Formats: sequence, C-alpha cells, structure tokens
Amino acid sequence: MRVNPVVKMYYVTTGSWQNDANIQGRVDSEKSDLFGTELFSQVEFYPVDASEIQKLYRKTKNKVSASFNFPNRVLMPDMKGVDQAYTGVLPAIEYMKIITDENGEIRKSLFDDNIRDYQDLNTVNKGIKLTLESDSKDKFAIFNNGVTLVARELKVTRDIFKIEDFQIVNGCQTSHVLFGGRIQLPAEVHVPLKVVVTTDEEVTNEIIKSTNRQTAIKEEDLSALTDFEKKLEQFYVSFEGKKRLFYERRPKQYANESVVTKVSIITRAIQIKAYSSIFIEEPHRAGRYYGTLSKELGGKRLFSPLQKLLPYYFSGYLHFKLDSFFRSGSISSVYKPFRYHILMVVRILIEDGEMPNPTANKMDSYCEKMCDIAWSDVKILNAFKQATIIIDTVGTDDSRETVKTIQFTDNVKSEAKKAVATRKAERR
Repeated sequence: MRVNPVVKMYYVTTGSWQNDANIQGRVDSEKSDLFGTELFSQVEFYPVDASEIQKLYRKTKNKVSASFNFPNRVLMPDMKGVDQAYTGVLPAIEYMKIITDENGEIRKSLFDDNIRDYQDLNTVNKGIKLTLESDSKDKFAIFNNGVTLVARELKVTRDIFKIEDFQIVNGCQTSHVLFGGRIQLPAEVHVPLKVVVTTDEEVTNEIIKSTNRQTAIKEEDLSALTDFEKKLEQFYVSFEGKKRLFYERRPKQYANESVVTKVSIITRAIQIKAYSSIFIEEPHRAGRYYGTLSKELGGKRLFSPLQKLLPYYFSGYLHFKLDSFFRSGSISSVYKPFRYHILMVVRILIEDGEMPNPTANKMDSYCEKMCDIAWSDVKILNAFKQATIIIDTVGTDDSRETVKTIQFTDNVKSEAKKAVATRKAERR
C-alpha cells in the first residue's frame, strides 16, 4: 500500500533546548500547516541540543553488531515501546560471539549501561566460576540469572540473530566470568538470554533499573545511568596530560586499565563530597555515607541535567591535589579531618566574588580562573597552606566531632571571608 512520505524536521543547536512555550507554539503551527497540505502522512519535529549531540556521539562510539545462532528461544508477547522481545537459552560458546570483537577481546563498551563494571572474582563471581568448573555445569542455565541484552535493531533469519547498536544491560559479571574461562567452555553450558529490541530510551532505562534491582544494588548507584554522569565521565578525560583525571561512574570500571593510576580516579563518593563542600558549602556533611548525602542533596543541587560540568571537574581535581600534598607531606596529615573544609576555603580564597548559579554560563568562567590556579602546584599549595592557617584560627580541638557541626563550617567561612577582606584592604 502506497502512503504519503513522512517529514522529519530537526532543529540543532549547541545550546540548551528549554521547551520554550513561544517556540513550541511556532513549531506546532508549522507542523499543522505542513500536515494540512495533505502531502505527508506524518510531520515530526526533533530538537537536538548540546546534550543530545553528546548522546548521539557516544552512541557512534559504542555502536557494534553481532550475529549468533539462537534456536532455543520464545517470542514474548507484544509490549508498548518494545519492537520485539525474546527469551531463551544460548550455548555459552555461541554467547562469546556477542561479547568479543574480531581480535577475541571482550567488548568493554557493551557494559557501559551496567550499574557496575566487572567486580573481579568476588564471592558471587567465584561462585559462578566454581559452577562452570563443577559437575553441575550443565545446570548453569538454571543456576544463573542470565543476561539481558537491549538492541536498537534486529534481523532474524531462521535461527540466526543479527543485532546492531546494542548494550548488555544486565549480566556484566556473568559475561566476564564466562570470558575468563572461554578456552575451556564445555558445549553443555548454556546462558539464559533475554533480547529486547527497542528505540525508546525510557523503556531501556526501566529495563536497566528493574533487572538490576533484582540484585544487591544501592538506589544511589542507579544515578550512574543518567546522561549527566555519562557526560561528566567523558568531560574528565577531555583534559590532557597532568590535568586529566578519571571519573568512576561505575564501581571498578578502571580496575583493569593499566594506564589509569588509582590516585587519578575520582569516585562518585569523592565527587559528591568534594562538590557539596566547595559549591554547596556544606563540608560538615561530607563525613556521612555518600548515599545518604546524595539523597539529601539530590534533585536540583547535585547532578542536575542543566548544571555545568566544570565545577564538578574542579572539585575532583582540587581533592586530587590536596590528597597528593597529604601523601608527599607538603600538607601535614594533621589536617586530614578538615580536608573538606579546606576545599571550601580554597574556593573562597581564590574566587571570593559571588558564586554564579550552577546552571549559568558564568559558572564556567568562574571556575576557569580557579582551574588555572589549581593546575599550578606552587599556587595551589600556597592556597592550601593559607586554608590550614584559617583552620588553625578556628581551632582543631576535638576534630572528629567538630568538623560535623554547622557551627564549625560557619566559623571557618567567616574567617575565610575576613582573610579575603584583609587581603583586599592591604592592596588598596
């Protein structure tokens, strides 16, 4: 049956699409006019802003395809937002075709949408390995929760499945253990496999969250799936040389990366504590479990989609530098209990003007000046030493309890602002 063509219109900007009511009204009007010509079966409009461009770029880097033989499967019922869905069991040897590249190496990019990276041979993974090596290996498919794979495209020719642009959203641990024993994988080992075909991002995210909630996943770890944290991960590695750090969005994602040193990794816990101390000015709360802190500071204050990325990088880098000075002895370890107050003070000393809104463009220029100082070992060490003097002025007695009080934070802020005022007066 012949149908009229479909019109798809894209508005691309390096700015941010705000869903402005006036602009949306113009869009709706233009769509209505085009549809009214009766030349088109559908008229669609897609805004593509900076965030969407970055998302599309990440997809091009991770886009892969694979073919495998999947005879033991069942077609699942129709579901809203899902093009096709199958469940079944797949020979482990056949599963290797999905997770390995042409060089026989595991495709690390397939697991970017997992909550956690491979956790090495922890208790659970040792159990998986022992099952594969035991007389019960033929029962692997009923002992294991299996793998969930989400693809954007699927072609089925009899029993041959060809998938494109896919992610393994649950089953990272199983996949790595199977890969580790791939040379001696017996034919009787089968893997429970679920294949879901969808282009709906909301459906994909719900699949990821629901399948991972069946295991011991903390609620705060689910935020690692957000576009903001994925962008932040890429933003960290966009810096070169000594300025480059690595944001660990997923636990242990850099564990097997030989070029990544442990000290250059900024974990989610460090990121949350450093950012909340420097830009929310609540270092007294940094001693709490970061999951609790994340919930308390959630919403628009932490990892908000419209916030700038540079303040997060600056927070991580400043923590990294202070830690390096503690290790070298340039800053006495006596001040370790006050590390998050020191981070806050350094920001006040470096950039004492009014802090811009975290979503404003001014926030980037505000942080650029601070980054230039942080990247200079001499300048930032001097700033840290000035901060320790302020801590001494307030007092370091009963440090472990003192740092947890808002009164201590207020006293430190007050002394820091006095120091800035004195410095300005001396310059006049």
